Amino acid sequence: MKSCTQSFICVVALLIAAVLPASAGSITYNSTATVTGNGVSNTSVTATFTLTPSSNGKTDTISAGALTFTGVFGSFTVDFSGVCKVGSPCVFAFWNKNGDIGSYTINLTQLTANGTIWNGQFGKKSENGTFSDSLSVPEGGSKFSYLAPAGLVIFGGILLSGRLRPRVGRQERI
Repeated sequence: MKSCTQSFICVVALLIAAVLPASAGSITYNSTATVTGNGVSNTSVTATFTLTPSSNGKTDTISAGALTFTGVFGSFTVDFSGVCKVGSPCVFAFWNKNGDIGSYTINLTQLTANGTIWNGQFGKKSENGTFSDSLSVPEGGSKFSYLAPAGLVIFGGILLSGRLRPRVGRQERI
């Protein structure tokens, strides 16, 4: 009975160690894209945002979002944040004090981000452009957070295999 209880505790500890690094936490994305279009040259946009998955799996929260433009439209930063439904793209509209208008769409299903920007001032030169970037697959965590549980699983497996292996008595021939 004592051996079964110890084996059960070992199995439960191994499962917890194996699942621990897979828990979802906040992920920070950084991407830089070139804006291309009508009257737009040497213009880039850098996007940074933090994605926090919800515990119920139905919504994601995007926070600390910022788009930083440099080039034809001048240098400016637009902040954004919001709650998005899982499986649907997140769309953020923006405008700055110079009259530039745009939108930014984050599609977490396809791991893409794209947007548009145009000069919204009347009587001024028509400048508009689009930008897009592929988001990297979120890895997150440190090497230790993956290696420590993996080591526990390996050593636990060695321990369990030694306990569960049938013992055969030594037989010697003369």
